[in-house]
Amino acid sequence: MFKVEYDYYKANRAELIKKYPNKFLVIKGKSIEGVFDTALEAVKYADDRFGAGKAMIQMCDPRTDAYPVRIASAFPIFV
Repeated sequence: MFKVEYDYYKANRAELIKKYPNKFLVIKGKSIEGVFDTALEAVKYADDRFGAGKAMIQMCDPRTDAYPVRIASAFPIFV
């Protein structure tokens, strides 16, 4: 799951980290759909816009080769 999104992130990682350091990205297909300060904001946005588990959320961490983490919520998120 999220092969297209992961490949897009890997191919553009250096540029994305320069542009969005320490931000959480919502990636759908080959597109950045949202940029957030917290994982919770990113998850809420992705769930509201695409449905739970339908978009990849990736932190742009310049300190390491961070791997994507699929965050899928089965329950509504209340903020």
